[in-house]
Amino acid sequence: DSATGKALSGAEYQLANGTGYVIISNAETDENGQINIKNLPYGSYTMTEVKAPDGYLINSSPIEFTIPDADGNTDLKVSQADKSIPGSVILTKADAETKNPIAGATFELLDSTGKVIQSGLVTDSSGKLAIDDLPVGDYSLVETAAAPGYELDATPLNFTIALNQTTPLALEKFNTALDTTPETGSVVLTKVDSSDISKVLPGAVYDLVDSTGAILQTGLTTDSNGQITVPDLPTGTYSFVETKAPEGYQSSLQPISFTISKGETTQVEAKDTLIEEDIPVVPGEPEKPGTTTPPTTSPENPSTTEPPVTGPTNPSEPENPGTVEPPTTNPTNPSEPEAPSTTEPPVTNPESPSQPENPSTTEPPVINPESPEKPENPGTTEPSVTSPESPSQPEAPSNTEPVYPEIPGTQGVEEAPSSSTPYPVIPGTSSNMSPSLKPSVSTSGTSTSTIPTSGQSSYEKGTFPQTGNENGLFMMISGLFIALFLLLKYWIKKLSY
Repeated sequence: DSATGKALSGAEYQLANGTGYVIISNAETDENGQINIKNLPYGSYTMTEVKAPDGYLINSSPIEFTIPDADGNTDLKVSQADKSIPGSVILTKADAETKNPIAGATFELLDSTGKVIQSGLVTDSSGKLAIDDLPVGDYSLVETAAAPGYELDATPLNFTIALNQTTPLALEKFNTALDTTPETGSVVLTKVDSSDISKVLPGAVYDLVDSTGAILQTGLTTDSNGQITVPDLPTGTYSFVETKAPEGYQSSLQPISFTISKGETTQVEAKDTLIEEDIPVVPGEPEKPGTTTPPTTSPENPSTTEPPVTGPTNPSEPENPGTVEPPTTNPTNPSEPEAPSTTEPPVTNPESPSQPENPSTTEPPVINPESPEKPENPGTTEPSVTSPESPSQPEAPSNTEPVYPEIPGTQGVEEAPSSSTPYPVIPGTSSNMSPSLKPSVSTSGTSTSTIPTSGQSSYEKGTFPQTGNENGLFMMISGLFIALFLLLKYWIKKLSY
């Protein structure tokens, strides 16, 4: 055999001499594929095959040989190979379900040893693949590339080309089509109140967005059950984006992401927060603007507001200075009082004295002179305070503060002597004062003061005993009322805009 080297029996040959004379006409090969011819004289010969073994083609090429002229016997060996009759195979590629032919499938042809004999064999439009001139033997076809839309099946398809095969060998290969239907699932979104998840919210509007941010569907609105259902979504990642919240609720700008799995329904819950409305919802009637009045100071009761009192460290400057300042007179150099014991403590409103209601609760403001000198050792015992409205005989002083004039011009005091610096009159402290400054207190029911002699500087009515300045009570009260009036007018004008 030309392909396998196998010895072939049944081949017939004829033997002719050099002149063409046929000596043997039908010498046949045995099971070893041999023909033995003995006792041939020397000379030239020719052997020609006249019949091939079954399944093989006749090899018409003559075999020429020569028997040499030599002593003894000479053995010659000649050989010839025959080719088997080639076989053929036709492969049909078809759909496993519909049996329709499949074009475009690619195969390789391998021999029995696994060696690739041919490659790039492709099925035609009828799904067929034909291979001719195959010697007798074992072969296999292996798919290397599937047709478009079909699964690759690399299982070898084995076949055999036999002797005397006169018709092509028919083979079939079925392939399964790819599942081109996308894997899908569905999603159900439920809209609820953030504070009460049992309360569903209809009327929420959403867009459906894929993983790339592309909007797939718009205007998806929750139904009466607060739900949106989207079926047949290919597997993947998506998001719901709220574009309109239900009435009375705050829209959520946070996308709601979810994943679709094959054959499954994904449940998604979304929450919105109720908008807090201001109370009252309905404003007041515009026909009654007078019901709301701006906060103002009532001008009918100015006496309820007490004027600011200047601290005792700066008696000459009021807290709220106006256009009118009380006149001040620089004190003269007072002389040393000759008889301080005859000076009674100043009292307010001596014309209508009465029993004091609560002298310990009212302390009049003190207006000190501009440059008073410190009294000499006034002692630790302070006199009791006498109410300026109803003075009477003072009780025995016990750790009380000295009496000072409340408002200039309201107490009947006389001017201090000009020979010395004036001191506040402190009743009941004679035991602690120096002999020259001891005052005397009258025990009569009239509470009259001793009038200094002509050699002394008298305290005139309506003047400060410390400085001798005239009282400015009227001017201070007038300035206070003017300031209150201007302040009230300013606020009324400001609130009227």
